[in-house]
Amino acid sequence: MALYDSLIGFWKLNEASGTRLDSIGDNDLTDVNTVTSDTGLVYPLAAKFTQANNESLTHSSNATLQSGNIDFWVAAWVKFDSVADINVLMQKGRSFTVNEYEWTLYSTPSNVSLRVNNGSVNTELIFTGTTLTTGVWYLFIAYHDATNNFLGVSVNGSNFTTSAYSLGVVLTAEDFHLGRGQTDNLTRHHNGLIGSAMYGKGYIPTNADAAYLYNGGLGRIPNREYVTSTRSWVAPVGVSSVTAEAWGGGAGGSEWQPLAPRGGAGGGGGAYAASDLSVTPGSSYTATVGGGGTQGISGGDSSFSGDSASVVAKAGLSNGQSRTGGSGGSAASSTGTTRFSGGNGGNAADVVNSGGGGGGAAAGTNTDGASGQSSTSTSGTSGGVGTAGGGSGGAGGGAAQNGSHGSIPGGAGGGTGGQNVSQVAGNGARGEVRLYWTEPLPGFPEAFMHYQRRRA
Repeated sequence: MALYDSLIGFWKLNEASGTRLDSIGDNDLTDVNTVTSDTGLVYPLAAKFTQANNESLTHSSNATLQSGNIDFWVAAWVKFDSVADINVLMQKGRSFTVNEYEWTLYSTPSNVSLRVNNGSVNTELIFTGTTLTTGVWYLFIAYHDATNNFLGVSVNGSNFTTSAYSLGVVLTAEDFHLGRGQTDNLTRHHNGLIGSAMYGKGYIPTNADAAYLYNGGLGRIPNREYVTSTRSWVAPVGVSSVTAEAWGGGAGGSEWQPLAPRGGAGGGGGAYAASDLSVTPGSSYTATVGGGGTQGISGGDSSFSGDSASVVAKAGLSNGQSRTGGSGGSAASSTGTTRFSGGNGGNAADVVNSGGGGGGAAAGTNTDGASGQSSTSTSGTSGGVGTAGGGSGGAGGGAAQNGSHGSIPGGAGGGTGGQNVSQVAGNGARGEVRLYWTEPLPGFPEAFMHYQRRRA
């Protein structure tokens, strides 16, 4: 569905302590001052924030977490231990001073608010349709509609309360936080639980989306998970089949040839493989994500094994210190019902101070990856352009220039340009494993089923 397709970050907050994993991207949250856990709603556990200890979860700013003046939305399941003060639930920024925050989702004893900043003016939309109490789970959803110039807030699946707003949202380099933020230059923390949190871009949730996520107070488990580093995955209750997609890691580009001197070749892009696999609800499986190769080094294979079959996407290859482009990850050597090969790296010309070859693109979900451009002179080259979900290859450097890095997932690095010893080839991008499943019957949350199992 469009709501889930727009997800940039999704944090289950189902960990007992420490780092909280992002189940859709690379934005794992760092624990500040020991955020603990307690019984959750949508999942067995929820992150427990103690206001007196100044606890929070945070990630440094990057392009994926930055919003600026675009369509974006945030959502969180929240339970309060106290409502007598301001509870900051989510914030991109560090204060209400202009130019230091993009948006803040926070509560007061009688309402929940979305506050945004355009660099000179702070504006907020206050939802006053509910009285907040302790010990109760609430679903808060808020959005900024840059297309139609509105702010919107929903509580517990209600239709969105909206307010016209056309002043825009500033883009900052300040951190992303759960459980803390600043209001009126005072640092505020949440006192209670956050059960799961979402951040999306390029889409505005509808009233139907709000009701769907609330699900009569039971909540919903998104029907997908993107694994960006090797870890275990537990099949949700009621899920016996998944569609597993995998991209192999891209290879690093090759370094220049000092005896000539000549440029280095591009690395090969990662392959793509996919299959429908049987799994057992509640069982744990390992998703292996292949790393991207550094200069002259091949990438790593990515894989996921179900109960009786596996998906394996082969990595792109590097030829080390060479003018010959590395081969893309091989579809023939991969495992899956659907398989496509990564693009080959471009060659470096046999010309003094030649440009490096472009990195190969990763395969897409329905096509082989594009090969990187080969050099014919001292000029740089283009990396293969990624399509259908595959990452693009990095550009090859011109004479005396570095190669560029490949893009996620599986794009290969570009080769160095020739001339002196200081040039560095581009790195290949990591692979990825993506899992999709059909939502179990009424969307019973993991916490409810976990409770039922404990009673049995």
